[in-house]
Amino acid sequence: MKQTIMRMRRIIDLLMTLTLFFLMGYQLWGEAAHEWVGTVMGVLFLLHQWYNRRWYCTLTQGPWSLVRTFHMLVNLLSVLAMLALLASGVVLSSHVFDFVVLSDFIGTAQRVHLAASHWLYVLLALHIGLHGQLLAGAFKRRAHAPHGAAVAALLRLVGAVFALYGLTAFVARDFLDAMFLRVHFFLGMRQNRPLLSMLITRRLWFVLPWELTVSCDLCGALPGDKDRDGNGKGDVSVKVLLVNGSPHQKGCTHTALDVVAKALNDDGIGCDEFWVGNQAVSGCLGCHRCNALNRCVLQDVVNECLEIAGDYDGFIFGTPVHWGGPSGFIVSFMDRLFYADLNGGGHRFLHKPAAAVMNARRAGTTATWDQLNKYFGLMQMPIITSRYWNMVHGQTPFEVKQDLEGMQTMAVLGHNMAYFL
Repeated sequence: MKQTIMRMRRIIDLLMTLTLFFLMGYQLWGEAAHEWVGTVMGVLFLLHQWYNRRWYCTLTQGPWSLVRTFHMLVNLLSVLAMLALLASGVVLSSHVFDFVVLSDFIGTAQRVHLAASHWLYVLLALHIGLHGQLLAGAFKRRAHAPHGAAVAALLRLVGAVFALYGLTAFVARDFLDAMFLRVHFFLGMRQNRPLLSMLITRRLWFVLPWELTVSCDLCGALPGDKDRDGNGKGDVSVKVLLVNGSPHQKGCTHTALDVVAKALNDDGIGCDEFWVGNQAVSGCLGCHRCNALNRCVLQDVVNECLEIAGDYDGFIFGTPVHWGGPSGFIVSFMDRLFYADLNGGGHRFLHKPAAAVMNARRAGTTATWDQLNKYFGLMQMPIITSRYWNMVHGQTPFEVKQDLEGMQTMAVLGHNMAYFL
C-alpha cells in the first residue's frame, strides 16, 4: 500500500511538471486547450495536497529552524498562488466554466491571474529546487559506482550553465514587472522571436533554481543540514537522523544504517548519519543544570546532537552489542541526550518517530532492543519496527552484508519510517 502511495505521489508530481510546461505555451495551443489543461492542473494540485496532507499536521510540531521556516513559506505561498490562479481562471473562463458569469470582476481577475502565474512560476521552481539534491542523489545511486563522482560533476556543470542562462533570461524578460503588476500584459515572450525558442527559454528558467540547488549544493549548505562529517544526504524538507553509536565509524552498525538510509532516500526522505565517536562519553552527573540550560552542562558530542536534533523529523539509533547490551557509548549518550531535552523542555524529540538498530556477532540483540526502546517510550516517541526485530548479525561489515534477512529487515525499517513520516 505504501509503495502504491509513493508511486502515485511521484506520478502526480511528474504530471504537474509536464502540465505546467504545456500551460506556458498559451500562444501555441490556444485559449480552449489552455483552459482544459489548466483544469487538469487544478485537479492534480488538489490530489497533490491530499497525498501530502500529513505535512500540514507537522506545522505545529517541533522547533522552527531557518531551513524549515523557508520551506514552509515557499510551500504555503505556492498553495496561495495556485488557489488565486484557479479562482481567477474560473472567472476568466470562456470554455470550461462559461456558465460562471462574473463580468464585473474580469479586470481584477486578469491582474490576479497575471501576477499569480508569475509568482507561482518562481515559487514552484524554488519548491522543486529545494528537493533537487534528492533528485541528484537518485541519479548518482543509479549510476555505476565508479562513475558516481563524474555524474555529480556533470550535474553541477549543467546546473551552472542553466543557472547563468536562467538569471539572464529572468532579467531580460522583465518577470518582476509582471510579478508586481507594473504591466497589465506580459511582454516577456517577444513576438519577433521564434515561439519554440521562447518556450525553451521559459523552460530553462523554470529549472534554474533546481539546477542551481544541485550545482551549489544549497540544501546541504544551509545550517543544520549536514552531518558531523559534512556529508549531507537527501531531501531537507523531511529528514531522519541516523545516530551511529559504535566506536567504529564505518563498521557493522554503519553498514546496517546505510541500508536504512537508502530505503529512506528511495521513499523521498532525507537522512544524515551522526557518529557518536570513539572518545569517552561521560554518563549523567545528576547536576540538573540542564533544567536552566536546555542542554547538558558537559560540552561534548551530546550537545552537538542537541543543537541539530530539532531540524529532524525522525531518529534511528544504532549500536553494536557489547556484553549482551548496547555499547557504553550509546547508553551514556542517550542518557544525557534525552535527560537534557526532557528537563530543559526542549521538545526536540516529542512525538517524533524513533527506532533502534542492533548489530551482534551472535546474541544479545533483543535485550539491547528492549533497553533502547525504553528511551523512546519515556520521550513519547512512536516506535517504528520492521517485519522482524531490527537486528543484523556479523562481526565485520562484510559478514553483515551476508546476513540477507538482516539486510531486508533494515530496508523494511527504512520504508516503514518513511511511511509513518
